[in-house]
Amino acid sequence: MAHICGRLLVLHGLRWNVGNGTRIRFWQDAWVADVGPLVNLAMAPIPEAILHDWVADAINSDGSWNWSRFRFLLPHNAVLMIAAINPPTPNSNADQFYCGSSNSGMFTAKTAYNLILGNVVQDEEVR
Repeated sequence: MAHICGRLLVLHGLRWNVGNGTRIRFWQDAWVADVGPLVNLAMAPIPEAILHDWVADAINSDGSWNWSRFRFLLPHNAVLMIAAINPPTPNSNADQFYCGSSNSGMFTAKTAYNLILGNVVQDEEVR
């Protein structure tokens, strides 16, 4: 049971805030809001050469998204959501986790409990 609950929390509770893009896996991590891991949306098999890319690998030398690297694999709505995210830059802060199930981004015992029950989380901490 603990293993199932822990997996639920990781898959549905934790999200990434993109900084320099060097800690977030482009396809496997949940970094695009309300989408989850992009690998689950792929419309075709993801080539092995890019399957384990970091988000930082998906930008051009001028700092823009390298659309030709991934656009053909994703549905249009996912591409639009990526377009709304500023591409990572080397001089940005490190990528950071936050709790996507909480308006404040803080993870508390109440957040975990509500995630397990499938409830909407309020921004109150357990005391």
